[in-house]
Amino acid sequence: MTVRDHSCPDPSDALRRAEDATHRACHRLDDEQCWALLLEHDHARVEVAGRPGVTVGYAAVGPGMVALRSPSPLLELGARRGDEAVLELGGAGRHSAWTVLLGGTLRQACPVRDAFLGDVPDRGHVVVLEVSTMGGCESLAQGRLALDAAV
Repeated sequence: MTVRDHSCPDPSDALRRAEDATHRACHRLDDEQCWALLLEHDHARVEVAGRPGVTVGYAAVGPGMVALRSPSPLLELGARRGDEAVLELGGAGRHSAWTVLLGGTLRQACPVRDAFLGDVPDRGHVVVLEVSTMGGCESLAQGRLALDAAV
């Protein structure tokens, strides 16, 4: 499914740009790998309806759902309007770098139904990102590629 609001970038377009900007050693991560990386971390950046990104605390709370928290009023306003958003997280190590992007619709969290609210790091209002699209890529250092090919 594609992110519907044209003012907010489609994660697949951003991934293509990231792959082009790196080199041929970049490969796509599947959904399982993306969720695994998402579960290892708890802070990322989110862009709401094309506005500049803000740092958020987050927790994956179910299939296709991520709870977000930030002191910025952007999240709460976006959830009230049902705005499209893109969550981006990334990391780098000695031999690789990776990026994961999740796109979807923001909605208001219901404290009674969404008992996970205490698990979301940071402070501020909690909203939920209903994920409709995801993708990721990893770029391996050239020396690492040579070692992997030799094994």
